[in-house]
Amino acid sequence: MRSFGSLDITTNGGTLVRTVTNIFRNLKYLASRAGLDPVTWVIAMPWSLFYEVTEVWPCAYLSYRCQNNPTGTTNFIDATEQVKMRDDMRGDIFNNTGQYLLIDGQRVPVVIDEAITETVLAGEAFTAPMYFIPMTVLGNRPVTYMEYLPYDGYSGSPVEFANAVAPGYYRASDGGRFLWHMKPPTNFCVQMLAKTEPRLLMLTPYLAARLTAIKYVPVAHERNWETTNSFYVNGGGTDRINLGTKSSYYTPTA
Repeated sequence: MRSFGSLDITTNGGTLVRTVTNIFRNLKYLASRAGLDPVTWVIAMPWSLFYEVTEVWPCAYLSYRCQNNPTGTTNFIDATEQVKMRDDMRGDIFNNTGQYLLIDGQRVPVVIDEAITETVLAGEAFTAPMYFIPMTVLGNRPVTYMEYLPYDGYSGSPVEFANAVAPGYYRASDGGRFLWHMKPPTNFCVQMLAKTEPRLLMLTPYLAARLTAIKYVPVAHERNWETTNSFYVNGGGTDRINLGTKSSYYTPTA
């Protein structure tokens, strides 16, 4: 784990590029020495952080190693090329597809993770981490993946036992990932409950990294789905009863 020291990426773009590049180089070096090549990584970060990183990344990436030019020399950067690099890295950002960062000429996929904690600072600033996550080693062997307790497919499974004592009320779906309970209906009311027990595995944590305390200042933070988040917007009522006395799903101030 490394800390970016709460430096603002707007004025420290070159430091950000150099730090991220160095972390990724070290991970690739370790993977090579461990005999695990080829390895694939993704970088996970919040939506806002990625948007702000891609604002500064093209200019910093194209110039951060040219800051010690001899006196009298000029460094030219094509603005059109910067905009194209920014737009290419963002991909279809509103549908979370095609995002990446260009590191040492390599397109490293980015995963937008809105569950990563953002720390709210004064002046509408934020800090958040980014995670370097190994996904496969030796070409196609998964090392970071989800798995779950299977509820069917073997003798004495939970669904088999449940139906033995309460026939017809239980079933499994999605290859045993979910266990369903069908409650006895009351008139037209039908209720179902589902249970699942997943876990996330990372088999090569030594090929992972985290860069913390990255400061960024968006113009306005987007809404958040988490009800306890300060950027969550309460949608109001969910039925038509006394709707005139309740707010709608959309805030009038937007």
